[in-house]
Amino acid sequence: SHLFYWFTQFYLSHRQRQMHRTYTRLEHANPTIASSELARELGVSRSTIARWVQNGWIKPTLVTAGGQARFDLDDIKEQLRRRQLQQEH
Repeated sequence: SHLFYWFTQFYLSHRQRQMHRTYTRLEHANPTIASSELARELGVSRSTIARWVQNGWIKPTLVTAGGQARFDLDDIKEQLRRRQLQQEH
C-alpha cells in the first residue's frame, strides 16, 4: 500500500515534469504574439489584422480561453504568401 502510494506520487510528479518540459520547449520553439505585435511586425494596423482574421485570410495559431488570438509570425507570413500565390493564379 505504501509502495503503491509512493510509486503513484513519483510517477505523477515525473510525468508533470515531462509535460512541463515539453510545453516549455514548444513555447520557446514557436513563441506566439498578440495581434498588436503582429501588426507592428507586418507594418499594418490592428484593425487590418482583425479584418484578415474575420475574412479568413489568416488563421490564429491559437485562441486563449479569454478569446484572445495569438499568432506565430512565421506561420502568418506563410499563410499570406500562399494567399498571394492563389490570387496570382
